[in-house]
Amino acid sequence: MATYTAAQLAALKAQLAAGITSAAYGDKRTEFRSLAELRELIAIIERDLAGTERVRQFRVTTASDRGL
Repeated sequence: MATYTAAQLAALKAQLAAGITSAAYGDKRTEFRSLAELRELIAIIERDLAGTERVRQFRVTTASDRGL
């Protein structure tokens, strides 16, 4: 799991509020395909900072037939 900071989260939220899909930090450049992708990253960082992981739940069902 990556470690994020509150400052990174605040910067992404400001970017989302401005509707900007690309940003440069020093010598690095990040470009998001859409604002939806940016929202998903914000949600991931918020979960990481809160200390909760996303739990996937699966439901398995079986069926049987006696073949009669």
